Order: sequence, then C-alpha cells, then structure tokens
Amino acid sequence: MVIILISVGLFTPFRVCFVEQDTSGWIILDYIFDVIFVTDMIVTFTGAYFDANGKLIDDHKKIAWAYISGWFLIDFVAIFPINLLLADNTQSS
Repeated sequence: MVIILISVGLFTPFRVCFVEQDTSGWIILDYIFDVIFVTDMIVTFTGAYFDANGKLIDDHKKIAWAYISGWFLIDFVAIFPINLLLADNTQSS
C-alpha cells in the first residue's frame, strides 16, 4: 500500500501539470489503483486487528464498527470516483 500511495502521490501531480489528455494507459493505471484501494477497504473491513491492550479482535461486528468509526469515511472519500460524476457526458449527435 505504501508503494501504491507513493505512486499516486507522484503520478497525480505529474498528470495534472504535464499531461494534456489522458490516454488509455493513464486511465487503466487509475482503474488498477482504484481496484487496489477498494480491495484494501474490503480487507480492512473484514480483517482482525489488535486493540490497545494487544488483544486480537476477530468479531466481525467489532471489526466493522472500528473501521466505520475510524478510517472508513476518509478511505471512501479518497476512492470516490468524482471524476466520473463531473465528466461531461453530453455528446453531440
């Protein structure tokens, strides 16, 4: 995940500043990153974790609640496809 985050942190400013029109390669790379981030959300949503006392928490309700009350909103906003919502979908016939 660290490598993916660093890649996104480097590629995004480069694309914004120097790439005039996204090619299929950039779009495919975006989708690959999105799939990795969604997969990470699913794993985090379902994976056991250690609490502050070092006890392994494997109850699915507690895991889900801990994620929802913690990083879920930040992760969701980060992967939300705002570019698809803002894209001009009107085409001339």
